[in-house]
Amino acid sequence: MRDTFYANRGVLDDKTCDAIREANVVVVGLGGLGGHLANALVRMGVRKLTLIDPDTYVQSNLNRQLFSGKDTIGKRKVDVVEQALKAIMDDLEIVTYAERVEAVDDAVFHQADVVFDGVDDPRVKRALERRAGETNTLMVHGAIGGWYGQVAVLKPPSTLLASLYEDKEGGLERDLRCPTFTLGVISYWMVAAWAKHVLKHPSAKVNQLVMIDLLNDACEIMVEGTSADG
Repeated sequence: MRDTFYANRGVLDDKTCDAIREANVVVVGLGGLGGHLANALVRMGVRKLTLIDPDTYVQSNLNRQLFSGKDTIGKRKVDVVEQALKAIMDDLEIVTYAERVEAVDDAVFHQADVVFDGVDDPRVKRALERRAGETNTLMVHGAIGGWYGQVAVLKPPSTLLASLYEDKEGGLERDLRCPTFTLGVISYWMVAAWAKHVLKHPSAKVNQLVMIDLLNDACEIMVEGTSADG
């Protein structure tokens, strides 16, 4: 009998699909990026998820956050996303933390195979990179602002985000805002980048920042240690 997501096997071999299914995945932030990430990861076959976000949905989330709606305003994001994901597959193992990631115990990161960065605060992104390094955890970074986005698979030890953001307190998102299409592209790019890493595909990039310009259909790669606006 075919497994539920057998169509993924057109580009992923059995070993990679098995590795994805068994992976312990942490998603930090369930807003624009994080909601799309959680949805895509489950549909890729992930069965073990930890979801971290202290916030509730508000009306301003409606333009871009996948699980936001008039009926979810005021509800905790971790609860809404967990319920939505289990509507896709009811055998998921999901652990939720409705608190800031700084308050989550290090054991969560030690047990994780990969952490997905769905937060929008550069300070938290830098802290996530440091924490991933301390716990020797793979991290998939993503960020967006207007027409622009960036993706990186970070393998410890990495200082890419420390160099990229330095002492910044806000990225391009603060000024250019968050159109729904950019969030969709970047979140799925992040999942694809991780899938290529698990597959050990020759095109997989580690500790390199892929910068995507949707307005001009352009893409640029920056190696670790270089700095740029995010």
